[in-house]
Amino acid sequence: MRAKPLFAAMTMTLSPAFAGNEIAMEEIPSSVREAAIRTAPGLTFDRVEIELEGGVRVYEFQGVDPEGNRIEIDIMESGELDEIEMEVPVDRMPAAVRDGVFRRFPELEINRVETSVRSTGVFIYEIEGRFGGEEIAVEVAENGEILLIEGAAAS
Repeated sequence: MRAKPLFAAMTMTLSPAFAGNEIAMEEIPSSVREAAIRTAPGLTFDRVEIELEGGVRVYEFQGVDPEGNRIEIDIMESGELDEIEMEVPVDRMPAAVRDGVFRRFPELEINRVETSVRSTGVFIYEIEGRFGGEEIAVEVAENGEILLIEGAAAS
């Protein structure tokens, strides 16, 4: 199967704030589209979503890297990079991150790991899984520090 070129016409899945509005790839502001291409040269985007975050439109360009891992490039309507999220195999999680998570959640069953590179250059690991029979999400710094816990284990 041949990959579709980046500029192939596509529609966007929109958040409720933009319900009913469909947009083709070429209708995305050029500064936003060009920023996504510069950030991930050679990546074919297979989906784009738009969200309203703090009153700012953020375009989420999604694709798959050559190893089959999902990548999301978030570009603000100004054309500035907001965040890059990349799926990470559990066995490639840094030791400090793994140790920090399992020190707090020793019986955690990990379902998914993403690394998030913020516009500041800071790497955060977003880990989703089950702990004590409940779904949780944990954000962990590169040094293993737990930054955020969502779900039943947060209390």
